[in-house]
Amino acid sequence: MTAPFHSLPSHRGDLVTGSLAAFRAAPHRFPAELAEQHGGLARFRILRRQFLAVTDPVAIGEILDRPADFVRGRQYRNIEAVVGPGLLVTDGPGWRERRQLLNPLFRADRLRQVVATTQSVMQGLLDQWAHTARAGGAIELCRAARTLTITVMAQTLLSHALPPAQIERLSELIHTGTQRIRQRNISLFSLPFWVPTRVNRDLLSAARYLHDLLAEEIRSASSPAAGEQGHLLAALASLHEAHTGRPLPTAALIDELRSLFVAGFETTSAAFAWTVWRLARHPELAAGWHAEVDALPADQPLSLELLKKLPMTERFLQETLRLHPPVYTLSRVARHDLDLCGYRIPRGTQAIVSVYGLHRSPRHWSDPLEFRPDRFATNSPNPQHWIPFGAGPHLCIGMAFALLELKTALTQLGQRFRLSLVDSRDPPERAEISLSPGTEILLRVEPR
Repeated sequence: MTAPFHSLPSHRGDLVTGSLAAFRAAPHRFPAELAEQHGGLARFRILRRQFLAVTDPVAIGEILDRPADFVRGRQYRNIEAVVGPGLLVTDGPGWRERRQLLNPLFRADRLRQVVATTQSVMQGLLDQWAHTARAGGAIELCRAARTLTITVMAQTLLSHALPPAQIERLSELIHTGTQRIRQRNISLFSLPFWVPTRVNRDLLSAARYLHDLLAEEIRSASSPAAGEQGHLLAALASLHEAHTGRPLPTAALIDELRSLFVAGFETTSAAFAWTVWRLARHPELAAGWHAEVDALPADQPLSLELLKKLPMTERFLQETLRLHPPVYTLSRVARHDLDLCGYRIPRGTQAIVSVYGLHRSPRHWSDPLEFRPDRFATNSPNPQHWIPFGAGPHLCIGMAFALLELKTALTQLGQRFRLSLVDSRDPPERAEISLSPGTEILLRVEPR
């Protein structure tokens, strides 16, 4: 028998605004803790809108595996203001067709390019770190992580390396843009984008800069002087729509490139920062990591094959992504009245799948708040309990890209430096578009 929605346990919030204050204060912890208090499924209200907090893996599977029933909500419309209507924000048949079209861009030969590009970029970054260390300075880890990931994205996607000043500008604009997206997501009322508020101005500024940059790159890449084109932009431009047989229009190329830039920037930089912080925070565990990377052949560049021989590095990444998932929630809206795990969910209810809560649930993990990479020593992560890249049809298309970028950069870091922290206190968590360190992390590096 199906129970009514109101019979679900709920959070008692303010009479008028409901749970708005609690959700705003901790958008990663509030749905996680609420759902966990009630066995993985609970409801809350913000104004007149009904929400479902979810950490139950069965319910999560049903929500993420049923894109026709649970569609992307208004949060994705705010992201669309920066990236356009690309794969990251679309739904329905158009999304499926575009996903199938883009899948070949992430085949093995493209992933080899990611390793080579990351190795080149990280080498330059580590040389800068060595200079800073000789001068007695500390590394601003979060800032460096953003520089790394935006530079790798630019060199992988575009026809040439961007100058440092342009990389810095691009990093700042996208970072600010994602902060503003989060502000709109948690606002009681979001004014139309044409209203010149600070939030709207920053969002549109980021969107315009990224659009104009990519439009110019597309023009340059299509010129006869562009030469050999092994980058993703050239591969994307060579694709043809299934229903027309025509190449993707320029507008669609720009939308997909913007999606790849934004989706692969904040999430990967957050994952890198958290993982390096963990390695510096746990020197007793980092010793084994150093031994592992030292065992690699010194006379060979990193490759897909060599990166497969780093199980400890992989476990560090897996455990960091468990405790600090950059995508900490996944939002879906019930398209119509439907049944979920024995409850009748009304049309328009917004389901907040708490990746953060699932990953820290004592119902699925022993000592869930402890950093223990060896929990993955004998078994791969359970795909029902570990979903840092999402699950179901909308599983992140760039998952392999991100993991290879992270493993490559971490391996080079471990080969050259020992790590320590200026401040031993744990950094706060900042839940915006991604779950990032809430303060800059000052890192000291010592040549090995």
